[in-house]
Amino acid sequence: MKIANFLNKFSKDESLNNIVQRLCESAITITKGIHNDDYEIEQTTKNIDGDTQKPLDLFSDRTLLDSLKIKDVAAYCSEEQEGLVSINEDGKFVVVTDPLDGSSNIEANVSIGTIFSIFPTNGLKVQETIFQQGTKQACSGFFVYGPRTTLFLTFKNGTHLFCLNKKLNNFELMQKDILIQKST
Repeated sequence: MKIANFLNKFSKDESLNNIVQRLCESAITITKGIHNDDYEIEQTTKNIDGDTQKPLDLFSDRTLLDSLKIKDVAAYCSEEQEGLVSINEDGKFVVVTDPLDGSSNIEANVSIGTIFSIFPTNGLKVQETIFQQGTKQACSGFFVYGPRTTLFLTFKNGTHLFCLNKKLNNFELMQKDILIQKST
């Protein structure tokens, strides 16, 4: 099942579905950027927390931010930005992300990913939205960029695994309601 069909069936919030679709489109672009090797590995900067930013960190951040400049998103909060980036004061959601977690592992050829959380504004000021309890999240997940690009996605009720079909340029459901065994 393609992710758009899954979202339409599983989530009735069109705005939230649109944001998840935009995140998927960004992940496809980031996947291509990782595999193209057209960035300078040695060139780095520092973010506001003092973490080293690599060109692929900045590319991932820019890709996500550009993709999320839509009416449904009130603001974007990223590890690579100095603060919240306001997008649309009438937006219903704030997207919080680490655009490229594990980028220090790029040279070791270890999986890296994009972590995200989507909070409804719930009538709060944008700056207050990100300090809501985790139980208030509308949706969260992460993309893993490895031999395959995968998406683990939850809407509070079950976690679902999707895989990027590169021929169709789309994420497809691999497993619905992933469970971890009680004894591992």
